Amino acid sequence: MNKIRGLLNNEVFLSEIFQAFPNLADNITSFFLNRQTLGGPTFLSWVLTYNCPLSCRHCYIQPRSDILSKDDRLKIAKKIGQSSVYWVSLIGGEPLITPEIMDIAKILKKEKKKVTITTNGLFLNNFIQEIIDLDLDAIQISVDSHKKEQHDYLRNSPGLFENVLKSVIEIRKKRKSSKPFIKLRCTLSRENYLEVINYVRFWKDKADAIYFQPVVDNIMNRVRESEILFRKEEESSFRKVFSELQKEFASFSNLYYNFMPDYIFHREQLWRKLKFKCILIPASALYILPDGNTAVCYGRRDKTGGNLINKSIKEIWRSKEVKALQDDIKNKHLEGFDRECFCWEPYTLPNLYLLSLYNFISKVIGKKWEG
Repeated sequence: MNKIRGLLNNEVFLSEIFQAFPNLADNITSFFLNRQTLGGPTFLSWVLTYNCPLSCRHCYIQPRSDILSKDDRLKIAKKIGQSSVYWVSLIGGEPLITPEIMDIAKILKKEKKKVTITTNGLFLNNFIQEIIDLDLDAIQISVDSHKKEQHDYLRNSPGLFENVLKSVIEIRKKRKSSKPFIKLRCTLSRENYLEVINYVRFWKDKADAIYFQPVVDNIMNRVRESEILFRKEEESSFRKVFSELQKEFASFSNLYYNFMPDYIFHREQLWRKLKFKCILIPASALYILPDGNTAVCYGRRDKTGGNLINKSIKEIWRSKEVKALQDDIKNKHLEGFDRECFCWEPYTLPNLYLLSLYNFISKVIGKKWEG
């Protein structure tokens, strides 16, 4: 029963899975069978800006000028609205520093898209009423502790914890339904992993979902201070803490958390054990970068599938450029283990179940779906 609860935890809504299923099934099937998809991506992450006012210890983002104008961004928002995309995540950097973010969200919601905003919470209190009025589907907030001193230290931002806590309480108080769904993401490091149980105890009645993401230094996320990365001698205590966490809270009993210690401390062995392949993201998702260019993987954003200023979502998704990027990622594992290209993100859980299905079918039919 715990495994079932872990899979269908409070971040997964069966009704939404059924709504997204036709598009998602088409994309995943097309990915495996090397055929053209019928529509566009299922999921879209729009990096509105690389910039962020914080200098978190786990995150290194270099300030860059944002190329697109307000009109360009609104033009892209309308193109997304006209596409078959099911869910749009507005991310950064810190997306709430984008002046027209609520105009973008309004366009997307008018076209019946599911919309999430991911934020560090610094400016969230300024947008609460607009978020509620827009009927935004979810807000994801990065929170690294249940203790204000520790959180503000890890995020290098005095007073940030109080801002986040106040905003979470205010959203829960003002929202008229379960929306916006409040998700907290905690970046796990050697500075805070011992406190995960107390973290969940503190936040579980304030947020709708909690998940932990281990700090890494790879092509997806560059670390500002290497001192926070895990060390080999912490493996035993990490395993003990997470075993206790799973015993107390059933929602953390799933493959993502079961394998997390192996990912942190024995990454190559886990990669080989899982026969790991990245399936979900290249098969069904697209990233929009701050200049309007698109990528199949955020960590490989130097390889673009085209720019949305002069193309539609469907044109890009069905282009030979995107197909080449998908094939490159699909067959990446054939080159052997690459520490830089092995992520442990929130989407890893559904990817692990897809991977299990892939390996099972491959074993039954005696064939590998490559290239």
